[in-house]
Amino acid sequence: MPEQTTQSRKRQKTPKTATFHPYAIPASLSLQVVSHPLKIRPAGNLLLAGKETEEKLRMSMGDFHRFPEQLIMDILGFLDSATDLGHVMCVSRFFYAFTSSDELWKQIYLKGEKFDRWLGSWKESVLRCKQSAIDCSIVHSDLLFVPYQNSQVDYSKLFENIIITENKRRHQVVPASANIPYDLSIPRLDEDTMTPSLFSSRFHDRPFILKSTNPARWPAWTIDTLTARFPGTTFRQEYVQWPLKLYAEYCASNQDESPLYLFDCNSEAMKQLKTEFVCPGVFFRGHV
Repeated sequence: MPEQTTQSRKRQKTPKTATFHPYAIPASLSLQVVSHPLKIRPAGNLLLAGKETEEKLRMSMGDFHRFPEQLIMDILGFLDSATDLGHVMCVSRFFYAFTSSDELWKQIYLKGEKFDRWLGSWKESVLRCKQSAIDCSIVHSDLLFVPYQNSQVDYSKLFENIIITENKRRHQVVPASANIPYDLSIPRLDEDTMTPSLFSSRFHDRPFILKSTNPARWPAWTIDTLTARFPGTTFRQEYVQWPLKLYAEYCASNQDESPLYLFDCNSEAMKQLKTEFVCPGVFFRGHV
């Protein structure tokens, strides 16, 4: 018996130490849940909430309990003023929760309601006041809960390893002819060494960033420096046109599942900014 035990121990494999890719998303972050400010909960939680909560929700919904939540949201979408939404908001906790959907208030803004300051959400900005923290914990809705969760993902934590690695490499400028391994990072190449032939042979299917060994070569544009220079200049952000100062406030704090992005080559600011940028020489030596 002791001999068999010894042999069985020999057959046991030494467990391998788990290895993780440096860019892997930590499991703890991928499962992170942020509490909704109105205490709205996922739809599945209603199964464990008990009969009393179900009855309170039914009473709060009234005759609308017969309708699916998407239909209710579609009906609310026909309201075309902040006043109308405000009236419905006062009906019950259920309707307060649904009329607090930022997508509804975004549509109100696009229909003509304006504001000149961003207060953290479309609702608060249109109403020009902070939102009351009404307890809507009887409301269990994926339609309301999931978009808010998606808007609260902390990408600085989620991609922390990538950010640290890229920040270390941002000043590592190498010649385009150097032997650069494929390690999922984006190499910074010396613009003076890039040629059309090198691009065609080595970089036509690989992302890279052209940089210069001269620290003063590229304009140091950041949202803060641009806002200081062009606070009142209008830029197009997809379907809205805002002064840059307002857009900077929006970028700093919003609850949009899909935030607005600024892509505008026709802004008045571009007349000045384009004089501060000179294309890398490779674009003049031949087409890439």
